[in-house]
Amino acid sequence: MIRTTASRHSHRTAAAFQQYVTGRRTDVAGAVFFLEASDHLDAVCRIAARGDVVVAPSPADPRGGATGAGGVPVVGYSGSWREPGDEIRLDGRHTFALQDYVALPFLSITGRVVVRQRTAKGIAAFLGDADTARYFGVLVSPLLSSAVMLDSGASFGRPRSADDALARVHVTADGEYRDGADGLLLGRVGDARSEIEKTGAADGGRGRGFARIVDRELLEAELDRRPWFESYLAAIGVLRRGSLPARSIDLLASEPGRV
Repeated sequence: MIRTTASRHSHRTAAAFQQYVTGRRTDVAGAVFFLEASDHLDAVCRIAARGDVVVAPSPADPRGGATGAGGVPVVGYSGSWREPGDEIRLDGRHTFALQDYVALPFLSITGRVVVRQRTAKGIAAFLGDADTARYFGVLVSPLLSSAVMLDSGASFGRPRSADDALARVHVTADGEYRDGADGLLLGRVGDARSEIEKTGAADGGRGRGFARIVDRELLEAELDRRPWFESYLAAIGVLRRGSLPARSIDLLASEPGRV
């Protein structure tokens, strides 16, 4: 199949946003920077490296490829991305809604949705739902929809390689660099790229995507009590692709390493 320039750009946009949301590397070679405010675009482009992608507010909502200083690929978006119910539109093609995890069981999925834990209560609900799935085989059905992406899913496991240490950088409106909207503080606008990378590499443990909302030691302890948890996440992914019947979730989750 021959891809047009537009389709290749659309694929890159989707892959970059998925990497930003999940914290798990896709086929984007570098880091994905997501900016809350366009004020920081030039500063971020100056430290961006080969293979990086920058996602930034753009009133024009461009439909084609755009570049920033130094030729860095820039994906423009319109809309807001802070509170449950917010929506953004990337490159005029891809629309996503933001929702709170605790509301997930009650949502009717009619479009692409990103579910963010947002609070310690959200983290506890996610862990509790995993327990229910493992021991009783009952799933939160919207999790199985291919239209739903779980924010910071990679932070429930350990990095698979050193390359995962800086898969994404969320740039807040006041200039903080974080691993996701609620994640580990990596630095501030104006810091050198090497400083951000050093911080990311030095603190690559579980829970880094939730560092601002939950005690990481407590989360580590909760995950240690669930040695099957990464297999549970993998099983969710398998079920989303329709490869196994939903009743298989309890078997997969109870056998670490099977998936």
